[in-house]
Amino acid sequence: MEKRPGLFLSLTIGILTAFGPFLTDFYMPALPEMVEALKTDEAAVQMSLTACMVGLALGQLIIGPLSDKYGRKSLLIGSLALFLVASVFCVVASNITMFNIARVFQGLGGAGGIVLSKSISTDLFTGNALTKFLAVLSMINAVTSLAAPLVGGALLLVMHWQSIFIVCAGIGLMLIVMCAFVPESLPKDKRSDVSVVKSFGGLFKVFESRTFFYSTLVLMTMYFLFFCIVSSSTFILQTTYGMSSTLYAVVFGAGLLVIGFGAALCPRFQSQVRALRTGVLLIAVSAIATVVSLLVLRNVYCIIASYVLVFFSFGMMQTLATTLGLDAGRKRAGSSSATLGACSFIAGAIAPPLISLGGNLESGSCIGIGVSTALALVFVMKLTRLPSVRAGF
Repeated sequence: MEKRPGLFLSLTIGILTAFGPFLTDFYMPALPEMVEALKTDEAAVQMSLTACMVGLALGQLIIGPLSDKYGRKSLLIGSLALFLVASVFCVVASNITMFNIARVFQGLGGAGGIVLSKSISTDLFTGNALTKFLAVLSMINAVTSLAAPLVGGALLLVMHWQSIFIVCAGIGLMLIVMCAFVPESLPKDKRSDVSVVKSFGGLFKVFESRTFFYSTLVLMTMYFLFFCIVSSSTFILQTTYGMSSTLYAVVFGAGLLVIGFGAALCPRFQSQVRALRTGVLLIAVSAIATVVSLLVLRNVYCIIASYVLVFFSFGMMQTLATTLGLDAGRKRAGSSSATLGACSFIAGAIAPPLISLGGNLESGSCIGIGVSTALALVFVMKLTRLPSVRAGF
């Protein structure tokens, strides 16, 4: 029987799901300033994004399976405490090495919010109801993503880049207080009774489901595509086209808000197959538009418009693939959530260094966008042929 969480629980879960984009988007306007402040180069500062993504991936793989055995709440509060401490170390970092190490631990702490928010959602909902709830969370996520670069850009007008991470620490403290009032969603009688070591075996058992397997691959291609744009857009728009950090924050934040609109469209489809095919078609169109805008038209307005279309399509595909994966791995909600999240962030983590290899961010990001789109088309084709997916909704 599905429960109906109240406004407070929905808001808390929504903020927790936003840890991923919050950790990446909030400080994006500050990247050019950090290059000078930490006396380093663009590639080293971009590695801070990868460092955080690695932490987000590893943290989910650890916390997810453990939550199936020990419950969600205690692990959630503990991970938030780690996030708070790591944020403080980001503030006091005196060089890029120390900063990147702190970012790994910040990701580890933030991972708890991401993986457990999805696990809690799976504890409460199934099927199309889960899709609808995830769409609501995506909208909250999108609003948070919109606010993050705006606040980050505004802070840079009056303060130094460290102020962004002071705010991160404050948000961590606020969430610890909020989560103290969140009820446990996994009763003791429904928890895993296997040993701690065997609990981690759930990370591999979830792949026995072909639906989960292909959903994970689709999600990975989407995150790789998304971070090809996220990691390069700040330098392309600010350095190449002369956009200010404040204007970039407004444009990028508005684009992220569109992710929520894409997610909100998903429950309106009568079948999962039709939704998936529509979403991947939009991905293909937006990818072509982005490549043409960057390499042929070289017009800042066309580039921004193509980014917005990518974000809308990403919102659809991310919600659909996540719903299919969580439903398929419902018996091990913590492990399935951890695997989906970790694989997504691993894909996102390798995007920044790969597109920087050639030294040209525009051409590098276009290659990444093209490859990930082609793979997404193949994986969606495989996914839509599965009986469990064709019977969905």
